[in-house]
Amino acid sequence: MKMTFVSPSQLKDFENCPRCFWISRVAKIKAPSGIFPSLPGGMDRRIKDYFDTFRAKGEVPPEAKVAHIEVLVKQEKIDLWRDWRKTDLAYIDEKTGIRVSGALDECGITGDDLYEVIDYKTRGYPLKEDPALYYQTQMNIYDLMMNHSGLRTTGRVCLIFYYPVVYSTLVSAGADIGGICKFKNEVVELTADKKAATELIAQVADCFKLQKPPKSNPKCQVCNYITETDSLRG
Repeated sequence: MKMTFVSPSQLKDFENCPRCFWISRVAKIKAPSGIFPSLPGGMDRRIKDYFDTFRAKGEVPPEAKVAHIEVLVKQEKIDLWRDWRKTDLAYIDEKTGIRVSGALDECGITGDDLYEVIDYKTRGYPLKEDPALYYQTQMNIYDLMMNHSGLRTTGRVCLIFYYPVVYSTLVSAGADIGGICKFKNEVVELTADKKAATELIAQVADCFKLQKPPKSNPKCQVCNYITETDSLRG
């Protein structure tokens, strides 16, 4: 059977609006995209370097210890798991032909020899809402991928949020040579719901079979915008 690839972020897209997902993946009509900021990507790379520095010393960053992580996975393993094209982590449903796979930021191991995915996010300010509202689905899928790949997990996923608190300049011999931005972090562990993950994947599989687009999410801003502008045509 030919497998249909779906990423964790695409599953979230389906959850946000089945109609938009169908238009993109089944009808293959891509929505217009705006300018994507490069700063989050740059921060992501620096945080990966930060974790890799601790890994090379056989240590764990202090924020990861909050989740009882005692050791980070080997460098060659995380390099593989960080590459969505090459990773061997996947959930495969042979009945529907759906293959769910995606790249990880990081992964640690507890004292009980259980794996726990670590996902870091950069944001402009401290948390104000429950992160489960935005990231629960993604975390469910990550844990499901790990289990389906034969790895025993804690059943939790560790989210680490980094946000800036102060920016200051660096001065040498009276000359401004740049600046430094200091960040704080906040750690949140979400309990993974594998049942919810498999149910969502089953819904996505059914969506791929549809000949016409499903109903939109009433809260979908894109669909509502289209509806409103269509009404102006008379």
